[in-house]
Amino acid sequence: MFGLKATRIDCCIKGCMLFYDNEYGKNDGHLLQCKFCHKTRYHDPKVGTSKRKLIPMKTMFYLPIIPRLQRLFTSMQTVGQMIWHYDNRRPSGVLRHPSDGQAWKNFDQVHPDFAAEPRNIRLGLCYDRFNPYIQASAKPYSCWPVTFLLKCAC
Repeated sequence: MFGLKATRIDCCIKGCMLFYDNEYGKNDGHLLQCKFCHKTRYHDPKVGTSKRKLIPMKTMFYLPIIPRLQRLFTSMQTVGQMIWHYDNRRPSGVLRHPSDGQAWKNFDQVHPDFAAEPRNIRLGLCYDRFNPYIQASAKPYSCWPVTFLLKCAC
């Protein structure tokens, strides 16, 4: 609809692996069962059909983040918010934004080339008591916060 692609990827029914070929040498897209738990990738085809369409047991959608971020930078309404952390630095000693924190400042000192470009992005993903498999399992599930650093390719 908006020109942003989404890729459907088959997954192991137990969440052990993705059946996916990538440019880094992980070529698991051809496998018919999980490498770890040996569960089958596809539902059993209906008996008596000459043309069988393989239906995966579980799939996920991969939404590439780079085109979405590029779109935010091309919009005049959102570009100011994308570089807010660079334009609104204040040495007040008050923590108003993660860019005011000691970890951000320490990262800027260790990686001055990354910090010098206002279009470089730091994405934080943090959640508390989030269970992505709430319907599949009643067991507690532990998720850890992850931080992504994206360098502007300009």
